[in-house]
Amino acid sequence: MYNKVFVMFHVALLIFCLVLYKLGMTGNISVFVYYLSIFILLLALFLFRVWFRETLKKNHKKVNTLYLLLIEELNPEKLINNITVFLESSKMFTDATTHGRIALGAGYSDAGDFNKALKTYEEILNQLKNITIRQRKWLMKEVYFSLAKLYIYNSDLEKGLNYYRLSNAIKLPNFEEKYQVSINQLEATIDLLENRTNESLTKFLRFLSEAESEYRKVNVHFQLAQVYEKLSDIEKQKEHLHYVVENGNKLHIATQAREILASLG
Repeated sequence: MYNKVFVMFHVALLIFCLVLYKLGMTGNISVFVYYLSIFILLLALFLFRVWFRETLKKNHKKVNTLYLLLIEELNPEKLINNITVFLESSKMFTDATTHGRIALGAGYSDAGDFNKALKTYEEILNQLKNITIRQRKWLMKEVYFSLAKLYIYNSDLEKGLNYYRLSNAIKLPNFEEKYQVSINQLEATIDLLENRTNESLTKFLRFLSEAESEYRKVNVHFQLAQVYEKLSDIEKQKEHLHYVVENGNKLHIATQAREILASLG
């Protein structure tokens, strides 16, 4: 990826090489100093690349750790605050900030701030023009998938399906493997919105039995409440909404569940 630190270092290196070449050609430095300078230059290049690669790995790990905290604590506000601080400290690394902003968009979505989530994802798409083609494919697929979820989970099926098609058009087997659970849930939600209610119910009940994290369980319970609303089974709808209220902590769907329960009486 094109990172500011990476580019600045290599520009400085190029300038130093040109100066060294000119000095060597004009005989202003000895042969020993000339070759010693080349050795130091190559060593600096090697050490920089090692440092740069390890820093990127550390930044990716930091983003993943922060996102795992959301899954464990169900507190999107905390994720948003932590990611914002991280982005400020890592702004010289395009790679890190791009992945961080994707996590930030997810935080806004889970906090119920649709407009900020949408703006964040749109800004990432604009940012992708500064990223190499190989990495751009993965990031574009991830952002399109995130936008599909954002719209579909807010019941805008038409826009959601458009982004889902854009995501599916980019073929990356590793992506499907990594996000298979999220993909399955999204497709079950599409079934629900397209009135394949019984199919959706079967899928969500299976997802609930397979869910490993509380974050996943709360989300599936909320979706099951929507399924039972369509089936006019108020008691089961309430049962799943109560679970979301009791376990959803600061997720926006917990607030939504309380509001729905209040309206049901």
